[in-house]
Amino acid sequence: MSSPTPTSYAGHSSKIITVSTTAELNEALTQLNEGTGGTIRLSADGGPYTIWAKGVGGADRPILIEAEDPKNPPVVEDVEINDSSHITLTGLHIEAADENELGIRGGRPGNVVITGSDSIEFIGNTIKGTADDMYTEEDARSAVSGGLVQDSTNVVIAGNTLSNLNHGFGFLDVKGFVFSHNELYELQGDGLRGGGLQDAIISSNYMHDFFGSTQTVNHSDMIQLWGSQAELPTRNVEISYNILDSGDGAASQSIFIRNEDLGDARPAGAYFEDIRIFENLVHNAHYHGITAADTKGLEIYNNTVLWNQASFEIPYLGGEPQYGVPRIDTSSSPDADVYDNIANKVLLAGGGGSVDNYIIDYVDPSASNYFHAHFANSTGTGGLTLYDLVLLETSPLFNTMGASYSSYPPDPEG
Repeated sequence: MSSPTPTSYAGHSSKIITVSTTAELNEALTQLNEGTGGTIRLSADGGPYTIWAKGVGGADRPILIEAEDPKNPPVVEDVEINDSSHITLTGLHIEAADENELGIRGGRPGNVVITGSDSIEFIGNTIKGTADDMYTEEDARSAVSGGLVQDSTNVVIAGNTLSNLNHGFGFLDVKGFVFSHNELYELQGDGLRGGGLQDAIISSNYMHDFFGSTQTVNHSDMIQLWGSQAELPTRNVEISYNILDSGDGAASQSIFIRNEDLGDARPAGAYFEDIRIFENLVHNAHYHGITAADTKGLEIYNNTVLWNQASFEIPYLGGEPQYGVPRIDTSSSPDADVYDNIANKVLLAGGGGSVDNYIIDYVDPSASNYFHAHFANSTGTGGLTLYDLVLLETSPLFNTMGASYSSYPPDPEG
């Protein structure tokens, strides 16, 4: 999918107000909400700003909050959108404020919090925290997380850069969700995490080089869907065209889906339904490369799942580094359709093996399916680019199996 751009509403031109303080910003929100909407431009000479939009906006009064000068983004410390609609934020630099011992400021779960709202767009912004290393059991606190979307509909998080945080974005009970074209790196925890997701697209994100955590404080994932705490049953989710590369960072689970509350009487206790995972490139060192449990109508196809031999996870502070060769596992999803993937192992429901997938080998140099015989880089060690993970044109897999990135990686200049 092409990178989303902010929706252009006619109401955005109704009134344009430039502000340099949070007080002026709050007054501008009130004015636009009482009229037909408009645009608020934040001056980089002012701030830092706090954006609290509560009970504002609507289809008849859309509000755009943007940088006065796109080349000089204003600094924003906090964003909270509650009980609002048709709010767009773009071109802003969100800088983490100090966090408390729980990694949250004043009980807030992140820099950007969207709750009880509809038609919210958060596009083309940066969120930067204070994390500079792995989070361990000896640390007094983790870094703050990027944000949370909860009890909301039609939310777009796209084209943003998130770094030096604990978790990237969380979600809980969201209908109509797009998380695309975001870059996430140097995180201590998970990239995207949550439960109760319906009608969602998670696509074209680049997650790489996470700091990670010792596994006593967090089991790191790049993309994780769960069932606990959710009220909505997860269904109709697309996870596609993502690059999930541990790079020179810590190993993590790449795509991990499980309903821990399967069988619970609540609606969220049902099987997840209609999840499609395709065209993802995974390069990591945890055996949960793509694991999708407790799902009906599951499709996993045209993914490339490779072992990053430079990455490890730390079980506990001072413990020996550990790794796992990533695989595809659908062993508790009864009707999974899994095909045209490249991976070291494919586990299907009922204990079956590979069906129309290619099993890559890392052990036997004489084997026809040995990694070296198919991929450009023969060591799998650090400092790799996407071009090191490309299939050789002499490989029968070239342009036939796995993710398209494996045959035609994106232009690094583009």
